[in-house]
Amino acid sequence: MPKKEEAREVDDRDEGEVELPRPINLGDTLTIKRLLDEATAATVENCNYPPDNTLSNIQLFWGVNAVLIAPLAHFYPLPFPESRTILFICCVCYFFCYGVLQAITAFVEKDNILFTKAKEGNPAHPHGLAIRTNLPRFDDNFIIVLEQRCKGGQSEPLEMSITNWFDKTGYFHEEKFCADVKKLIQETEKKWAGKSQ
Repeated sequence: MPKKEEAREVDDRDEGEVELPRPINLGDTLTIKRLLDEATAATVENCNYPPDNTLSNIQLFWGVNAVLIAPLAHFYPLPFPESRTILFICCVCYFFCYGVLQAITAFVEKDNILFTKAKEGNPAHPHGLAIRTNLPRFDDNFIIVLEQRCKGGQSEPLEMSITNWFDKTGYFHEEKFCADVKKLIQETEKKWAGKSQ
């Protein structure tokens, strides 16, 4: 009986506690970049720029087609020598789908972490954004680039040291980072509105 009571006490404490963020290794640039990319995307979306999933949907379409080709080649009801033509066609189709995916990644998606639609409720900004980030290896400067998604679109970079958002123990101060990104977006909108007039 005492063990059940102890278990209930532990469960009661767990419900009331708020989980604190864990520190990350400040030498792990991939983890830092992923964390900053996620916070950047969330902040942009909170500034009324809805995400544009068109490119992701196109990539999913080609990826699913590539995946469906493999079972067709494997389970086609003809034995091997007679199914040689089907196997050849499936291989060509697979590599075509994979080539399309690579072309999209290399020439359309590039280094962008987020594509957005035009800002909701603001006709002064009729174009969406392409958000690109970079955190060079062994460097503490994080670069965010906001770019208009139109021909000849303007771009605006922000470069700051990650030491502004991480303390020496590795805790990420997300509210400060989000405030800096939001400030960049607001200043960029004003700058672009001034240039378009």
